[in-house]
Amino acid sequence: DDLKRPHCRFNIRYEDGFEAVLPHLATMRNAASLFSLSSAQRLSKGDTAGALQDTLNGIRLGEQLRTEPFLISQLVRIAILQINFQTFWEGQVNHQWSAEQLTTFQEAFQSVDLLAGMELAIRAERNMINYWFASVAQGGAQTQGLVGESNSSLGFPLTFFFYGNQYQINRILTEKIVSGIDVSNHRLNVHQFKKMEEEILDLKRSFLPFRYAIALMFLPALDKVALKVSETQVALDQA
Repeated sequence: DDLKRPHCRFNIRYEDGFEAVLPHLATMRNAASLFSLSSAQRLSKGDTAGALQDTLNGIRLGEQLRTEPFLISQLVRIAILQINFQTFWEGQVNHQWSAEQLTTFQEAFQSVDLLAGMELAIRAERNMINYWFASVAQGGAQTQGLVGESNSSLGFPLTFFFYGNQYQINRILTEKIVSGIDVSNHRLNVHQFKKMEEEILDLKRSFLPFRYAIALMFLPALDKVALKVSETQVALDQA
């Protein structure tokens, strides 16, 4: 029934930021695998109508995550799409789909906008990072282990260190990542992400690179995420 409710939401404590618990992701991925196995079995028996329905159900399942502002949610969404994409390609190669069924698939694929999901997740990640920095600056619970228990405020050295990292993260995410995502045209500016890689290398090669330890911890994986999103979106657009 949930697949018929495209705007359903899961009970997530967004205020927990990076510590938010997302138990539904594993369940959804497992369910997507079952849809994929069922569709493959139906297709092998010539039941293209059943295979079509199972594949569409798998795609709809993944699209339940399209508005979740977490990178991990968008990655699971992509994984679910890729899992259920296999049956479509198998039927396409073996010329098993009718013209009407291919049209149905194309309509389903055209509604999938992975770049919009990525942009949403990147902006949310930036907000969560800034929230974390604010919590540290205010002496919140997340500062334990970073400053002494008897003095939760940051001294000048730590203030310089934290705000320097926060500045670099926001600058690179805004100028190199978000600006490189063209949602309206379904395009990813590869040059922008290459510039991001260059920026990260510059931080690593800078004088006393440990000054940017937090920035280097958060940033490197984003280029790989962007590549995965771009490849999957291209496959969907060309199907």
